[in-house]
Amino acid sequence: MKNFALVYLVDNDYSGLLIDVGNDPCFDNPPSWGICRPNIRNRKELDTGSRLLFIARVFKDNLCKYYLKGYFKVKSKINIIEAHKYYHSRQNVIISSSVKCNNKNWDNKNWKKEFSKKSFLDIPDFLTQFKYLDKIFYQKTSDIHGVDNWKCRRIYNCKINSFQKCLEKNSCIKELSELKKNYVLGEKTDFKDWSRLCVEWQEIAKLIDKSEILKKGNKHPEIELTNCEFDKIIKHMNSKKAVPEKLK
Repeated sequence: MKNFALVYLVDNDYSGLLIDVGNDPCFDNPPSWGICRPNIRNRKELDTGSRLLFIARVFKDNLCKYYLKGYFKVKSKINIIEAHKYYHSRQNVIISSSVKCNNKNWDNKNWKKEFSKKSFLDIPDFLTQFKYLDKIFYQKTSDIHGVDNWKCRRIYNCKINSFQKCLEKNSCIKELSELKKNYVLGEKTDFKDWSRLCVEWQEIAKLIDKSEILKKGNKHPEIELTNCEFDKIIKHMNSKKAVPEKLK
């Protein structure tokens, strides 16, 4: 079991809530994390009892700053179908079993390059839907991340090589395979949303001697934290008082 600190990108919303475009992480009760970083969510070390610290990357007036969003303790990991069943209204659950979305977004440059080699006029159907337990699920119209990130990268955690094979066959070679349990649910009583405190990451980094982490060119690092480091952060944040004004 391991703890992680993770950077995510805030949408163009400066109300002070530090919300991602897909509200991921979602700090409703219970908190959850279900879209980004499948490479981390798939890890066996991220398990019941792990703690996740989220750092918001904020752009305003051409400046980039990092603020603490909050943390939660992991209660369980479920697959995307279970997440759709119980949390279908959340933005970070991105499938629908009723409406097909002809989303033509294609955001990831590397995947787009492989796709363009095949000269498809449209995105193949197998990228916008998948079959599971005799049902067909589609991408939600509200998701703007692009079909490559939705199915291949998130549900099946595909690599470029496996994706190339799917394009050659014009079908999904992982369809009907067992879905990974990587939709992360947090404990209802062990989480905090610190958005209103407006605490910058560097203040915390100095506290736990990790000031160099965001200076190495990696804009979205994953940082492993010990239990001692995590406890120190929570204690420090619990001593803070809310800032009434919006982020500056």
